[in-house]
Amino acid sequence: MLHKFFSTALVAVALLVSISACKKSEDSTPAADIAAGMRATVGGTAWTASTTLFSDTGSYLTISGITGLTTSLKGVTLVCPKQTGTYSLTDDTTASVPKGGAYFEGDKYWVSNTGTLTISSLSSTNVKGTFSFTGSGFLGGATGTKAITNGSFNITK
Repeated sequence: MLHKFFSTALVAVALLVSISACKKSEDSTPAADIAAGMRATVGGTAWTASTTLFSDTGSYLTISGITGLTTSLKGVTLVCPKQTGTYSLTDDTTASVPKGGAYFEGDKYWVSNTGTLTISSLSSTNVKGTFSFTGSGFLGGATGTKAITNGSFNITK
């Protein structure tokens, strides 16, 4: 299950990179409670995505944000069931629907081993919520842990 999650996450990142130049402008006014886009604090430093995307892949959602398309690529990818609620972001290989988070810098990935993701609002055109997790080094020579805190997203297709 873990490999399936990360395969999905890597596909989402590749999709984000490939369509970022074609991103349409958001023409709806988001609710004041969560600002449009995606942002978080990564290791104590503020991070804001320059490109965001969410996709419905059957029974689950993939929510992604990236920055640094022309410099150092960084981003967050979240996967959860396709419904509102609060989800634990742990390495649960027995779950029928994956739930997890990943933070990446270039080819280094840190995968959630503890944390939460809350989907507060979901429609066919918008997803809104909050997240925080601690990720452990997983791919590309990533070592140690990364704390991703104060995360929020409000993404419109």
